Amino acid sequence: LATAAPRLRAQADEKTLTKNCVSVLLKFANKAKSKKVGPRALQALNLVLEYDPDQKRARSELGFRKVKGEWVGLPKEKRKKWRDKAKYSDRYKILEEWAKTATALSTQHAKLGLKLQESGSTARAIYHLEKAVYYNPNNKDANVALGYKQGDGFYGTDAQLAFAARMKQVEVKAVEFAR
Repeated sequence: LATAAPRLRAQADEKTLTKNCVSVLLKFANKAKSKKVGPRALQALNLVLEYDPDQKRARSELGFRKVKGEWVGLPKEKRKKWRDKAKYSDRYKILEEWAKTATALSTQHAKLGLKLQESGSTARAIYHLEKAVYYNPNNKDANVALGYKQGDGFYGTDAQLAFAARMKQVEVKAVEFAR
């Protein structure tokens, strides 16, 4: 019974994370659609389904209908075409918006990952911390919690840091030889 409480709390935390991430991604998809950057909206909607495979709005936008309790996709020719009809400036705005969205997703995953790590749920903690780093490779808390060390512009293992340092030496030598 004592181990059930933390497990239930972790499940509730993961549900909250899912809800928050779905919300952030749907907001981004709406902005991408409004700026006519179809491929980015499609990408965000597909990510929504990774968090919540039964998310009604994302499913219907992607051309699925619920038939007898199961999602059925429309034939390919009837599905929406996710074309990019944006102006250059709008495409750039969406790129900036994605950076904000990815940072928000990273923060959500890092918070939960650190909380799970403290409670001893190592496997789930690693999953969320790696997700945090996936969305934002410079998320210091997540990288440090995964055991990575800060290098020159990146986080990595001791071997990766040593490799990067050696490559820097090789680069300096190559430039020297080129002169």
